[in-house]
This record gives sequence, structure tokens and C-alpha cells, in this order.
Amino acid sequence: MPKAIEFYKLTEQFYIDNKDNTQILFNKGGRGYGVILVKILGCDFAIPLHSNIKKGFILGINQETGIKHGLDYLKAICITDKTKYIGDRYYLKERQEFNKINNAQKHIIQEFEKFVKKYIKAVQEQNENILRTNYRNTTLVYYHHLLGITTK
Repeated sequence: MPKAIEFYKLTEQFYIDNKDNTQILFNKGGRGYGVILVKILGCDFAIPLHSNIKKGFILGINQETGIKHGLDYLKAICITDKTKYIGDRYYLKERQEFNKINNAQKHIIQEFEKFVKKYIKAVQEQNENILRTNYRNTTLVYYHHLLGITTK
């Protein structure tokens, strides 16, 4: 059985060092976002918990508004220095949500890796239709050098 998933906050230093990267979810009111760490394709990614997500692992949907919340693949960030950028543990309010993510660890990793590989392929092939439709406002644009992305 895999180890229980852990959630963390990003450090204030992360937000300072990435202040010009406009697609990153910023620390609003000192609250910060909970993230899980996933290693794929040689990068340590932090995938944030977020509401109003378009692409990701859906935890639930607000029945009144239709807004989805869960792990937001579009806003995942590559962590180049865990000591510098990964802070305190983050605890979910709802045990049910923790269990849903924890029980789906393998699925989340596979789904996220597929998501990133599809992005890499779309960039390399300069497929504007896929990029515009599936990856608008993604943070992956900041990590081409770490993902080995080259364009034709």
C-alpha cells in the first residue's frame, strides 16, 4: 500500500522568486494553497488544490454554482528546490476529500503525466488548437527548459 499522501504549502520565498510568472496562483491574504508533490519526467511538480478548475482531479462540484474544485493540473509548478520552496504541512478541512485524493494517488500521477506529455507534444508540434483549447493559462509555459521542450 502506498504511503499516505501529504499536502504542503509553498514558502513565501517561492512567491517572491516567481512574482513575474502571472499564471501561478498567488498566496492570497497569507492563506496559501495546499499542494501535493508528484515526480514525473524528472521534475518534482507541486499540484495545487484549487476551486473553479478546468483540468485536473475533480474532488467535487458545488451543486448551486456548478464550480469544480480539486487538484488543478493547469496550475502545477515545477519545484527546483524543495528546501527553499516547500513549506509547512497543509491539512484539508474535509477528511473525505483527503481520502478521495489519497485513494487515487496512482490514478492522479498517471493522469497528470499524460496531461504533461500531451502538452509537450502540442508545443513541439506547435499545435495551437490543442494549446488554446486545453492549456490556456497553464503554468507549464515556465518550465519548457526543465521538460526538455524544443520547438521545430
